Amino acid sequence: MFRKFFGWVKRMVTKQTPKKLVEWKGKGNIIARDFKAESNFALEFYIGRQGMLFFEADMFSQIRKDIKKKKLKEFSFNGEFDNGVRLSIDRLILIGQGDIINGEQMPLKLKVFSEISVNRNDFKASHEQKILFRVANLAFTGCEKTFTAHGGWSIDHFTINIDGYPIEVRRLKEYKDLEKEVRKGKVTNAETAQIIVIAKHTEHKNVLKVINDLCWLMSFATGNTVVPFGEIHLDGKKIAHESYRNMRTEPFKFDNHVIPEMPSELLPQFLEETYPNYKKYKKELGMDVILNYYELMRRNPIMDVRCVLGYVLLEALSNNAQEYYNKKKDPVKNSMLKSKEKKLKKILPEHKIITDEVIENLKKEFIYPHPSLQDSINKLMKEFKMKYEKNEDKLFGLRKDFIHKGKFQDGVPPVETSNKLFHFIDRLILHILRYTKEYLDISDGYKHKKLEYK
Repeated sequence: MFRKFFGWVKRMVTKQTPKKLVEWKGKGNIIARDFKAESNFALEFYIGRQGMLFFEADMFSQIRKDIKKKKLKEFSFNGEFDNGVRLSIDRLILIGQGDIINGEQMPLKLKVFSEISVNRNDFKASHEQKILFRVANLAFTGCEKTFTAHGGWSIDHFTINIDGYPIEVRRLKEYKDLEKEVRKGKVTNAETAQIIVIAKHTEHKNVLKVINDLCWLMSFATGNTVVPFGEIHLDGKKIAHESYRNMRTEPFKFDNHVIPEMPSELLPQFLEETYPNYKKYKKELGMDVILNYYELMRRNPIMDVRCVLGYVLLEALSNNAQEYYNKKKDPVKNSMLKSKEKKLKKILPEHKIITDEVIENLKKEFIYPHPSLQDSINKLMKEFKMKYEKNEDKLFGLRKDFIHKGKFQDGVPPVETSNKLFHFIDRLILHILRYTKEYLDISDGYKHKKLEYK
């Protein structure tokens, strides 16, 4: 009967379509300005913020007609199920108005711009609960065994301790099948893992910060947009609360790691070692923004644009570094001032009027007063004990071409240059995070290497 009401679309998950994550069926209200409609519904939610909303067949035509007539684009939605569970979404944006084609209902297509919250009437926030975060696009190999009831086992998870919380990161049982689907191009994004934490609901805000920070670090380490798109609170074996978030994702990629996938212990070691430093420098150097630019840089298909984004990343880090050192009352020195002072003294004729005071005034008037990109990065490198590798300092000479012209200039080898730039940025981020284990050197055939702290 229910299928008759909704006329389900059979081609929801086809080539280059995100995986459906969850669906709900019940009675609900779709609400907009001067508009409210109640009907049996089915709501499907996909990775990448997209929702599909189906209504009862005899209500759909009227709902669609009203939406078209009033030119409605933004809605809220709430629904209820027979078991007392309530669903609410504060903000939905219409991107497809649906239709009836050959008697089959095409749904309203909506972008979800607020949290989807699913609550039970008897939900108690004070109990310690298992919080299960559903995670998209995490490609990893576990290093700990799970034993089955029949005596078998699989290596499919790892455990870490972060901010006093024991955290388990576990691959889904379907991981290998999902990997095949992604490699064949059947799906662009996929739920691949779960992160499990034991905590009280009153600690939820802090736990969510920890999980988001870990996902940023895992995004950097694995070269994917690792997203904790949903969470389930379990009170015993019963679901007490669910929520799903509107988080941006990029197409899933394998084999794009900075931290090697093998040996499999490296990822948990990376997380435990770098998390305290990421937390510290997220505040002081804006490392969350830096990792966001890093992800955009590494994933862009156009090499010129990747390099532009690499220099934008360095500029952002440079500006943050200047503010960081100003607060420490140890400002970054402008190397240009000293070199220009020597030139002024050499060029200007020997005369009593050309005093040191005049030189200072000329410097203030005609010389760019702020430290350069390289000045700021050099000071960071000194603090975090990083040295230039061969010819790396020449990368700063290319900054002007990329920032102002947006492309490689004649005579600059694109692959070699971009790989050197990405390798330099990899090392700089890893030094700031104070990582000491192996990483992959993109400029040298992805060889396993260790950082040198000098």
